Amino acid sequence: MLHVPELHAMGLHGEGILVCVLDSGFELDHEALRQLDVRAQHDFVFGDEDPSYDRRTDVRTQADHGTAVLSTIAGYAPGKLIGPAYRADYILGKTERISGEKPIEEDHWCAGIEWAEALGADLVLSSLSYNRWYRWSDLDGRTAVTTRAANLAFERGLLIVNSMGNQGQREGSIGAPADAVGAI
Repeated sequence: MLHVPELHAMGLHGEGILVCVLDSGFELDHEALRQLDVRAQHDFVFGDEDPSYDRRTDVRTQADHGTAVLSTIAGYAPGKLIGPAYRADYILGKTERISGEKPIEEDHWCAGIEWAEALGADLVLSSLSYNRWYRWSDLDGRTAVTTRAANLAFERGLLIVNSMGNQGQREGSIGAPADAVGAI
């Protein structure tokens, strides 16, 4: 659908691009991620440099979503999975605790955006969405905390690629920061 094989045939694999992925954590020992060039990592939830699963603090599936999202863009396991940008450089930020959705996760996401910008990221990929504590009218492209951060980052030249939400196609399904003017 995205014509990734054609892009690869043209020699485009993500070289020279710094991608930040903000999610629930990452397991880099996954076979599709072993070749990954990771420049920096940070856990914004616990304030350390290790965004992988920690059996002392995380539920067992904590890093599953982030690992899946990362492998979608950066995975390289010929015959199984080849992502569109498997030769890009990456910075990885854990901003979510999957045990419950809390407003502080938006603060972690905003800190992740600032970190990505400071490290020179070209784009931020995020499959996260916040709408539980907002009214539908708040998702107007300028009100939600992460929406404002995404717009500011976009104005400064950072491309934000974010999921719309995970509730399907119906009114109320979009979440912040997907409503940001600068978000794709």
